[in-house]
Amino acid sequence: MIGPRVYVSIVTYNSLALHGEPCLKKCLDAVFAQRGFEAGSNLFVRLCDNASEDGLEAWVKRQFADAPLKVSVNAANLGFSAAHNQNIQEALDWGARYVLILNPDVALQPQALSCLTEALERDPQCGSATPCLYRADAELAAVTPRRFDAAGMYITRALRHFDRGSGEVDQGQYAICEYVFGGSGACLLLRSAFIEDAALDAGELEKESAKVFPQLRCDSKPRLRLFDEGFFAYREDADLSWRGQLLGWRCLYVPEAQAFHRRVVLPERRRALAPELNLHSVRNRFLLQVNNYVFGHAPWAFLEGVLLRNLLVILGVCLWE
Repeated sequence: MIGPRVYVSIVTYNSLALHGEPCLKKCLDAVFAQRGFEAGSNLFVRLCDNASEDGLEAWVKRQFADAPLKVSVNAANLGFSAAHNQNIQEALDWGARYVLILNPDVALQPQALSCLTEALERDPQCGSATPCLYRADAELAAVTPRRFDAAGMYITRALRHFDRGSGEVDQGQYAICEYVFGGSGACLLLRSAFIEDAALDAGELEKESAKVFPQLRCDSKPRLRLFDEGFFAYREDADLSWRGQLLGWRCLYVPEAQAFHRRVVLPERRRALAPELNLHSVRNRFLLQVNNYVFGHAPWAFLEGVLLRNLLVILGVCLWE
């Protein structure tokens, strides 16, 4: 059985230096090994590199010289959001029915893509589907004992979003296919109709984003703004999930679709992360709420989330960061 047309969007930035050759090679090999899909036929794979300085472009072209893999390189680091937006525009032009957002540190199991697409084919009210992600080592092999990385995303009364099951040992607790708030941007399948409906108006948004990130002006090609480029990186997946909920779309967690993810950024490792990463994380927390919080939809979250939790974050920044 031949699956629908799927476009795989991978964005890299110094990924060889960060993850190593075995990790990236296993990620790409797993994409080309998806059952029911043939690259160059119903599968299009695009790797968009954000001006890496680790020789990534040459390595990819050398390792995958004969593979139907398209590589593009930006003149500057445009961030996760803008680079994926570039790919998404191309996906729609190509006529993709689905777009898979995929991190270079994720290895799909052979049936993952078919399970995700079949789930969305059965449920037209779902705009996205998220797999069962397991924690992986540096070579994208499952850690022992097997632990969840993300079984979908949920949001709390304090307007904090988390990956379900993060770090939990797998004891069958997330074995049911069900609706969730959203999915991790590490691996997320999007329906093209959802993409077109959830896209942002580029006009004023484009100008404001470029004030914060001037490098966004380096790319003048028109592109659909699915991810808010003002996020640059981090929490843009939660922003898209929340926007989808407000528009009436649902996200489906599909446990039969499995993948392994080598996660670097975790809340418990916050103090070990680069200050720039924590900066994006904090500012994007506020941007997330500015974009999506509606008092009438969740009045109970105003005191606990908008006021109290945000005050704690501001105090933390002032006192420790």
